[in-house]
Amino acid sequence: MWEGLEGLGREQTAALIDDLASRALLQVSAGNPRTVMLHDLMRDLMRTELAGDVAVAHSAILHAYAKTKKGEGWHTAPDDGYL
Repeated sequence: MWEGLEGLGREQTAALIDDLASRALLQVSAGNPRTVMLHDLMRDLMRTELAGDVAVAHSAILHAYAKTKKGEGWHTAPDDGYL
């Protein structure tokens, strides 16, 4: 999501997730891949910030996922437990 909306790389995204987790604004699982659960306050903030641009956010997420496809079709993207 952060790569698609803000152009952050993998390392920058991981650092942001770690920072937000250290502030108790989200929870991160210890698994591989890590699972992120947003705090209610973060969800409310995102909903407010996106207001009428929810479709833009969804499009950015899909565009970021499209880069991970290994061939034609969504089934060629790696199974990260979300897509």
